[in-house]
Amino acid sequence: MSKKNGKKVEVLTSIKDLKPENFPEKAQLKTPDLNVDLGDIDLFLGDDEERKKIEESAKGIRRWVETYLTKLDELRNAPKAMRIRQENKAASQKIRDKIDSFLNHHEAAYRQAAWVAFLVYRFRNTNAQTYTETMNFLDQMVADGYLEKGNEHSPLQAWREYFRIPATASFTRPEFEEAKRALSILVNRIAQTTAKRRNDRVAELQEKANLLPESAFDTGAEGLAFLHVPPQISKNGDKIFIRKDGFLLIEITSDGRIFPLEGIGSFEEGIAEAASVNVFVKAHTLDWDWPPAKKKLAEAGLTEKQVNGLHFCWYLLKRAKDALEQVSQHQEKKIELAKQVSVSEDSFFLEKSEGVALIDFEGTWETWTNDNGKSKKEQIGPLFVLVERHRDAIQIVGCPKHLQDFFSSCIGKYKEGEKFEGIPQPLQSVLQAQFGGIQTKSLLR
Repeated sequence: MSKKNGKKVEVLTSIKDLKPENFPEKAQLKTPDLNVDLGDIDLFLGDDEERKKIEESAKGIRRWVETYLTKLDELRNAPKAMRIRQENKAASQKIRDKIDSFLNHHEAAYRQAAWVAFLVYRFRNTNAQTYTETMNFLDQMVADGYLEKGNEHSPLQAWREYFRIPATASFTRPEFEEAKRALSILVNRIAQTTAKRRNDRVAELQEKANLLPESAFDTGAEGLAFLHVPPQISKNGDKIFIRKDGFLLIEITSDGRIFPLEGIGSFEEGIAEAASVNVFVKAHTLDWDWPPAKKKLAEAGLTEKQVNGLHFCWYLLKRAKDALEQVSQHQEKKIELAKQVSVSEDSFFLEKSEGVALIDFEGTWETWTNDNGKSKKEQIGPLFVLVERHRDAIQIVGCPKHLQDFFSSCIGKYKEGEKFEGIPQPLQSVLQAQFGGIQTKSLLR
């Protein structure tokens, strides 16, 4: 026995005192449970002859699926007189049933062969010609059970959408890679077709314009103007997203009304919808920080569709107007930085060339914060900065004065990482956004 703070304390003095009864009940040592299941588990490895038979059968299934999917397409594109023949209808149903039986076969190797043949064929032979048609095609594949919606960790990606392949396909890495390549080829084909169509349309609309872009917002301006709407990076809380650039054909009346006629780029459908309800923006409102309040517009007699269309067009016009005003303001500094360039932006992004590049995003960074319950917006731009890549590290080596505070958290040398993820914000998002823009432009060449 010993005393501590006037209290008696039990002291264990030898190994023989280490007995459960000498410890509080909750602290007593428990004997571990050694009863474990050590039962046998069967593995089916087969012999050489059996393995060879399965492999050859799987190859045969793949060839069969590819052959008969082609035949189904041939029948689908044949004259109506051939399509409606009873024997052809019966044969096509028999083919579809057979493919379905392979996709659900109890032998995993057979399912795998059928699934990879089916998915690769569908990706390569879809009739989709536009982004919308392609996404409708992929959504239908999901609805039919051939794909599943996924996330950024999923193997398949089409623009900003991700997809998984059902587990029943039993894919391993080679099959995932083959399906991934086939979908990537489809996405690139659609992107190239879209870019070519848009580029041709840009040339046509430029011919229609009779006002220079820099004169479009002058008081008393009247006529047609073709404007570039710059890209924008928007940050709201922890979320960062990119608004892509595009072009806008507008008609300006002498009383200061601006009518959007046609858009080219990610917003062309929104402009078409706004134009269909005869939306216009008053030029003087573009000097404001915000568009006219929706409530006041509704009270003035505008429909909900017109109100939404007006707001949509106002933000695009505001971006275009602000960019025109900023070009001359910072042009001299941009020229000065360009003297230190040793590699082009194209080489920097597309070939990962080492050297110094001028990253000229042209757009702005928009930040939303909460100020006493009200949303507060801050805009910084235009965004251009001199960046050097040496081996796998990137650092800022030149920055205009108006962006020094903005990039202050990025003054260092950083390991590049995948998709610039090793670089801190906001430089990371600027590089990612400009990389996307450079990739799109490269499709036109």
